[in-house]
Amino acid sequence: MTSVGCGRNETAVDASPKVSAPPAPTASVEVEQSQALPKPTPPLDQEAVDARRLEIEAEVARLGPEHAWAGVYSAFGTDSGVRIAIAPDTGYALTSFGLSDESTYACGRVHFFDEKLLLEAEYPTSGGWSGTHELFPVRWGDQRYLFFKNELAKFCEDVKSDEAHADALALGWTRSPEAKTFGTPQLPEPFKTWFDTPLVAYVASKSDKQRFDSYGHLEPCVVLDVGRDREVYLGMRLYRVPADGWNLVVVTVDEKTCEARCPYVKYFDELPIGAEFTTRRPSK
Repeated sequence: MTSVGCGRNETAVDASPKVSAPPAPTASVEVEQSQALPKPTPPLDQEAVDARRLEIEAEVARLGPEHAWAGVYSAFGTDSGVRIAIAPDTGYALTSFGLSDESTYACGRVHFFDEKLLLEAEYPTSGGWSGTHELFPVRWGDQRYLFFKNELAKFCEDVKSDEAHADALALGWTRSPEAKTFGTPQLPEPFKTWFDTPLVAYVASKSDKQRFDSYGHLEPCVVLDVGRDREVYLGMRLYRVPADGWNLVVVTVDEKTCEARCPYVKYFDELPIGAEFTTRRPSK
């Protein structure tokens, strides 16, 4: 069987180990049926993914800087980062880089629809980039960004509260870090609506469940009257109206409601049913 992945042919090989017959059971030993081990993932073909990256970068150069989203974007850490080269026909490639080296470790196809990019991995990687991922292209002045959904929501909050990262190095991927930002960001739906009219939610009830925060502490939860029908997502932050210095974090979502974690028990106890919250972050 032959399949195509990241620009190369691969022949699937049955690597399942041969399983011998199990020993005869005794009165004191219960023997379980032996099972074949899963097939190992083939090693990454570095030459193939490097060649794919060069094809993508060549297409980006042909399309030029005015294309709506094609380009080479970077996301920076303290002393390392990740670069994504992305174009309509040749797809995308991910490259990690540090102070002295870089390595392309994933590639795949790109589909653009409903103002978002669907990235479909073509090769399983050890870097955790497999399956499909959604990215939202945004233009702000001369700058171009690619955001995951939760990053774009925070970006909208920052812009509305006049605290946006002008170079966006802490959020998403940036195409030209030196490019200027001005005017209003050109946002896809539903973020455009959020930017103009932030989401408003009300406490519908208090949950009898507790959820862990990022530090492993259990915190009480409330139920809000918004859900997937209003584009609520896991990790969304909502701020009290009027502002009181605290926020709720969404931990579960269904079609019409969501469950949000409170900052501490006393806040939960004093929070009234009907309390108002919004996605717009208060200005400092």
